[in-house]
Amino acid sequence: MNRKTQGILAAGASVLVLAGAVWLAAQSAKTPPTPVAESGREVVDMTGRKVRVPADPARVLSLCTSANDTMVALGEAARLAAIDEYGRVVPGVRRAQVIGKGSAISREAVLALGIDLAFVWWYQDDAAAYRRN
Repeated sequence: MNRKTQGILAAGASVLVLAGAVWLAAQSAKTPPTPVAESGREVVDMTGRKVRVPADPARVLSLCTSANDTMVALGEAARLAAIDEYGRVVPGVRRAQVIGKGSAISREAVLALGIDLAFVWWYQDDAAAYRRN
């Protein structure tokens, strides 16, 4: 087989692999996200999506200092898995991991911590758009 034929076969194989990858990506985009456990309550979040809020959230992300303060006052500070830099002003949230500042948070940290509930301000739509797929 000469070089020209080899080049044509390699280009054809590359096109087939690329087409397969595009097809798989399109199929995965059609797949609905993994459902959350059945216990809880279905609500419409600030992005307009129907989501199921767990009945007993264990790993909470709070980007709202007022929510941090409320959770501490209710004796639930241990549920705060992550907060933003501004939330450190609330006494009693020292165990929570700081994963960013305002809505500029680490998406990887949100996933790694297994966050199952998040409190965000109405204007933090960029942070509210994060979701598990």
